[in-house]
Amino acid sequence: MSEQEKPFYKSFTFLGLIAIAASWIIIYGVWVTYPDRIMNDDKYNSKNLPENTWKGVPYQIPTEEEMAGRSYYGALGEKYGTYGDMYGSLNTLFSGLAFATLIISLFLQMLELRETRKELASQSQALKDQKTEFENQTQILQEQEKNAKTQLDIVNNQLIESKKQNFNNLFNALLEERRFRINNMIILPQSPGGESITKDQVFVSYANNFLSRIDGKNITLESILEKFDVKNNFNNRREQLYQHWIKFEHYETRNYVIGNYFNTFINLLDSIEEYKDILDRSYESHINIIKSLFTIHEIIVFFWVALIFDKYDKYVHKYKLLDKLPYTKGCEILAKSTYKIQAFGNNPDWIAAYKENDS
Repeated sequence: MSEQEKPFYKSFTFLGLIAIAASWIIIYGVWVTYPDRIMNDDKYNSKNLPENTWKGVPYQIPTEEEMAGRSYYGALGEKYGTYGDMYGSLNTLFSGLAFATLIISLFLQMLELRETRKELASQSQALKDQKTEFENQTQILQEQEKNAKTQLDIVNNQLIESKKQNFNNLFNALLEERRFRINNMIILPQSPGGESITKDQVFVSYANNFLSRIDGKNITLESILEKFDVKNNFNNRREQLYQHWIKFEHYETRNYVIGNYFNTFINLLDSIEEYKDILDRSYESHINIIKSLFTIHEIIVFFWVALIFDKYDKYVHKYKLLDKLPYTKGCEILAKSTYKIQAFGNNPDWIAAYKENDS
């Protein structure tokens, strides 16, 4: 509250306090000097009185009639006790001033309390206004939070769409690379005048070559390995098969395209796994799309290659990549030395072969 808005009584409070203090000082001075002044006036006025009187107050011994039925001092006090009543006016003055002071104090206090109530009411209104403002700010913050959440959802959706687009681009690029590798496969003629084997027929040639090495009666793992020129050190069978594969592929194709072709499949599976969170329900369908790209001859050749390179083991088991592999006795012997039954999915022929071995 500014100076112009202060109540009128507050402007005179300090002067009022000074006036009250000055009044009390004056009253105290009158109270101290009043008896002496009264007695001096009485002495002056009674200086011609007889000798047997007290100067200032006429003094006479009580008569017998006045003392009848009481003591001397009692009669004396009754006769002259009223002398002290000369101070009664001062008592009245003091009481009046005290009462007036009390009334003024109560009045000032009443005005102060009234002003305090106004200030409290003003503060209460200010608090209500602050509460309303706070509620409005809270509502604004809630709206901002809602908008931020909406923006976040939009950004997340955009990110998901961006990831989906990246996946589709990568997936299509890998599929295109697969088609490119198939179209560029070739097995050069082994003799002058012979014809080259190209494209998907390369897998047919490889598959037939592999099956011819594992076919026959009364075959064993050792006899199969002998057909692959692996005659010793069966504990390191994969290394020996690898050496044969390098020699075989070198003489057949001279460009080692088979291994790179299957690496494209692995890259496809890895890309699906990397973007699994955005594929959601289509994750399994994408895996099945990749598996459906395998022809029967490709599966046979992949089985051969996976026997050599252990990097394919986790893919064979996790995605059941051999579930369409045709059952042969030779494949069974090699499979049981390398893979678990999970690699063949729900293929009934392979499930029966593994269970027969377990029994």
